[in-house]
Amino acid sequence: MTELQMEEAKDVLSSNGSLFIHLAEGAPNDATAAREFAMIKARGLLVPGVSLIHGVALKENDFHTMANATVGLVWSPRSNLELYGDTTNLQAALDNHVITAIAPDWSPTGSDGLLSELNYAATWNGGLDQSLFDDRLLLKMATVNPAKLTHLDTRLGLLKEGYLADIVVLKNQNNIQSSKDPYWAATHAKPEDVSLVIISGEPVYGDPDIMKQLINVQDLELLNICGTNKSISFASQFGSDFSFYQTQKLLNTALRHWSRTLAPLSECGNQ
Repeated sequence: MTELQMEEAKDVLSSNGSLFIHLAEGAPNDATAAREFAMIKARGLLVPGVSLIHGVALKENDFHTMANATVGLVWSPRSNLELYGDTTNLQAALDNHVITAIAPDWSPTGSDGLLSELNYAATWNGGLDQSLFDDRLLLKMATVNPAKLTHLDTRLGLLKEGYLADIVVLKNQNNIQSSKDPYWAATHAKPEDVSLVIISGEPVYGDPDIMKQLINVQDLELLNICGTNKSISFASQFGSDFSFYQTQKLLNTALRHWSRTLAPLSECGNQ
């Protein structure tokens, strides 16, 4: 980061903005990765509004320092474990009350979306000798906490009057846990369980029979997700000049130049 970029970042932060930094990404004992924390501290970037992504090489004292500075953490367990065989010292982060969010990182080693990452994190947590969190806290990492890290917690993160209506509706998974525990249902949902997605009050995606009641049928495109039909209203977000399939074709054409194609929309059968 140049000195000019540093000053611009500090100006944004002083105006209640946010800055996310990939930091200490590597094996837990990687001294080079760990040294990055001292570097940003020396440059005055341990301040409110800053959140650190990964932090696998951070030590317990670092999380204590982060908490005192109101610096957040973004945890990406699947990518960490795929690449380094270990992940952030999440217990230290939680014990020090660092505000922690969860996100998939990137597509080569991360999950294909947040639902998949929640599944992965819940399964990883369940395999520990002693669980670090419950499903309620895990869901908080995907809703309330990211809103706090971006200073948008008066508009996002909760189902509450006056907040933006960004809503995901999930099907009952027809088992005892899903029926009794909505937090478990959310952290163990599969792509085909998504019945409806609403963004800023606008229905965008969901089961065809539900979407037909909410959106002009001419604006809907049919998708197949893990053997289940879904409808998407691409036009509601990007205008009538764009469609999902046109955009998909455009991206595939561009990727073909690099001998690549788009991955499937969802991982199926392995969650």
